[in-house]
Amino acid sequence: LKGSHRSPRRLQLEIYHAASHVMAESLVYRGSLAGHRGWVTSIATTYEQSNLVVSSSRDKTIMIWELTPEHEGTIGYARKLLTG
Repeated sequence: LKGSHRSPRRLQLEIYHAASHVMAESLVYRGSLAGHRGWVTSIATTYEQSNLVVSSSRDKTIMIWELTPEHEGTIGYARKLLTG
């Protein structure tokens, strides 16, 4: 996972998948998620629910993202938005 800020109104979370090869591991770009309106300050996930990603931003929001399996065509979606 990598957070980037492309414009003042758009957050892009770039999602990578760890692909295991014979002698090495590499990351494969899967896509990006857009949603926050400010800089992303934190990204987290857990081993128990690796399909969920939580991101926080300077726009005072926390977003819970659900990643979809690779064969479904989309990278994922915003499951919940928390403001404060």
